[in-house]
Amino acid sequence: MIFIFSCSEREKIEVVTNNDFCELQEEDIETFPYLLVNELDLVKYEGSVIINLLGPKEKFPDSQKNSLIILLGKRSSNIYSIEFLRSVQTEKLLRIFVKEVLKDGVIPVETYPCLTLRIPKNNKNIEIVWEGEPLEVPIIKKGKY
Repeated sequence: MIFIFSCSEREKIEVVTNNDFCELQEEDIETFPYLLVNELDLVKYEGSVIINLLGPKEKFPDSQKNSLIILLGKRSSNIYSIEFLRSVQTEKLLRIFVKEVLKDGVIPVETYPCLTLRIPKNNKNIEIVWEGEPLEVPIIKKGKY
């Protein structure tokens, strides 16, 4: 018996923006690994930090695409970033592969790196796969959440 497993990479995923300051604590989202934003969410998030993370208006979610904001967590300087590597789709799953990378600059200020992607609208579950080890252990805030 032969089983054939097929993965599709046909539907294009587009990198929209890579931000350093994506603190979403005020939005009660800080602890999530990602945030999926569709066109109906635009009204809900109007005037919030989230709208600023979506990139230019022509890249906002629409009837064909959603925005996916991947959050790295709190870091100690501006040298940390997220790189989109690839995606793999199965019938029920969209798997996004990313990697934490170092960039130029060393300003010792707390940052919250995130990456915003445009992904095809579908009913698939999303899984974020981090390749490699974290370059810095995320800074955990103490106190009430």
